[in-house]
Amino acid sequence: MRHLLFWLSPLLVLAADNRKKYTVDDLEWGKILYGAPLTELALKDKGLVVFLFVFNEEVRPEATLNKFQADLHATKGNIVAIAVESVMGAPGREAITSKKVTELTKFLKKFDYEFSACVGLKKRPPGFESTLPYCYVMNHKKVIIYSGPPRGDEYKQALDKAATPAGKSVDK
Repeated sequence: MRHLLFWLSPLLVLAADNRKKYTVDDLEWGKILYGAPLTELALKDKGLVVFLFVFNEEVRPEATLNKFQADLHATKGNIVAIAVESVMGAPGREAITSKKVTELTKFLKKFDYEFSACVGLKKRPPGFESTLPYCYVMNHKKVIIYSGPPRGDEYKQALDKAATPAGKSVDK
């Protein structure tokens, strides 16, 4: 049995490295409402977090976005982030109106966040649950290393791993 594992281990390593890499075009987010447009150059050698949240009159996402801002600040600029007002996937959610877009833009500018924000994500990576907020954390190679709610040890570890610059090891 040990010999079988020995011979299969290179195949397992190849399979692990063959995960889908994502580009800006793969994610197809909607119109950027706030912050810098995200380009492949801006993302070069940095981690990426795509953060899905809900914005409406009853449930302002101030606390959630402020926590997200604090999480990003702890990465010392090694992660680029985009917050996406999620109009897809939630049952009973109507498309966001131009009035709501204006309200959201004013809201984002009021808090001067360090991340970009947009409306809608036309194509999502696999793993999305209907629970919001939700996020995808990608390493500097743009491979998803975490998909889930933005909380807990696994999320924090993924942020640490994504914030590790290209060419440096996270193992101690």
